[in-house]
Amino acid sequence: MLTSLLFFATVAFTPAELFKTLNQLKELNDKNPAQAALVFHQVQERLPSEPSKGLLQVYLAGLESGVRAHDHKVVTHIVAQLNQDKWQAYLQGEHVHVIGSVAIYHRHMHDYDYAEQLNECALNYVADEKQYARIANNLAVVYRFTGKHKKATGILKEAMMLSDDREIIANIKNNLGNLYFDNNSYRNAQLMYIRAFLFHSETEQFGHAAGTGLNLLNTQIHLRDWGGFVRFKSSVATQINASGQTVFNDFYQWQLAVFDAVVEARALQPEVQTKLIASMPALIGSELTPSVDMYVQLLNNTAITAAWSKAKVNHPKPAQLTQTGSGRIMLPRWCAQKQNKLPLADLSKTVLRGINNQH
Repeated sequence: MLTSLLFFATVAFTPAELFKTLNQLKELNDKNPAQAALVFHQVQERLPSEPSKGLLQVYLAGLESGVRAHDHKVVTHIVAQLNQDKWQAYLQGEHVHVIGSVAIYHRHMHDYDYAEQLNECALNYVADEKQYARIANNLAVVYRFTGKHKKATGILKEAMMLSDDREIIANIKNNLGNLYFDNNSYRNAQLMYIRAFLFHSETEQFGHAAGTGLNLLNTQIHLRDWGGFVRFKSSVATQINASGQTVFNDFYQWQLAVFDAVVEARALQPEVQTKLIASMPALIGSELTPSVDMYVQLLNNTAITAAWSKAKVNHPKPAQLTQTGSGRIMLPRWCAQKQNKLPLADLSKTVLRGINNQH
C-alpha cells in the first residue's frame, strides 16, 4: 500500500487537476494567501515539467500567493522555473506580471530601492494601458514610501488619463487617496476613497472594497466626520466579512472602539479590550501603525496604551537588505543589471509605446 501511495504522489497532474488547483489558488489568494502558498508547496512536485498555458497560469497564481504570504521559497522556485529557456515563448505578455510581482515582494521586504528598479524595468515590457497602470500603481506606492510624493502623484494622474477601465481608475484613486492622506489633505483623500470603495463594492471585489473602505473610515476619524462614519461603517463591515481577511476585521474593531469611546462615550468593555490587545502583533510595524497610534490616544485607556507601547518596543525593526543585494531575487534575463542598478525607463516613451501597441 505504501509503495502505491508513493508512486501516486509522483504522477503529474492531469489537465483537470491543474485547472482545479488554479481555481483553488485564486480563491485562497483573496482570502488566505498563506494557505494558498501552502497549497502550492503541496502540489509543486506534481506539476508537469513541460510548459503550457495552463501551467503558466498556475505559476502566476502561485507567484501571487508567495508574494502575499512573503514566502521566499515559493517566489524563488517559480521565478527559477520561468527563467528557463523553454518558458520564454510562453511568457510573451506576462513579463510585466512576473517582474511586477517580484517588485512587490521586495517592497514588502522594505527594499524600496530594488523594488523601484524592478518596477522601472517592468515599464519596458508594458503592452497596454492596463499593464502600465498596474506598474504605475506599484511604482507610486514605492515613491510614497520613500517620500517622493510628487513623482507618485504625477505617475498616477498620468496613468488615469490614459485609461478608461473603471477598475484601474478605482485602484488609482485609492492610491491617490493615500497620497492626499499623507499630506493631511483629508477631504480630497475622502473623495478618492469613496469613489474607489463604491466601485469595488458594486463589482464584488471584496478585498479591494474592504481595504478602501477601511481607508475611508480612517480618514473620517481624522476629520471627525462622524456622520460619514455612520453612513459607511455597515457597508464596510459587509465587505470585510466577505473578504475573509482577519487583519481587516482587526483594524475595523479598533475603528468601532474609537467611535464608541469618542462619539457614544461608552467605556471600553473588557472583551473588546482583550480583542484589541490580541490584534496588536498583526498591526504593529505595518502601514496601519500610525493610525493605531492615534486610536490609542483617542481611546485613552491605560491598559491599551501600555500594551501598545510594549508591542512597539518588542517589535523588531524590518530587516534591510544590504547594498550587495543579499537576499534579492535577481532577474538578469529580463532586467539587465550593472553594479546592482537597473536601467531606468523613459516613462513618457513607455506610455506612448503602450498606447501604440493597442492599434
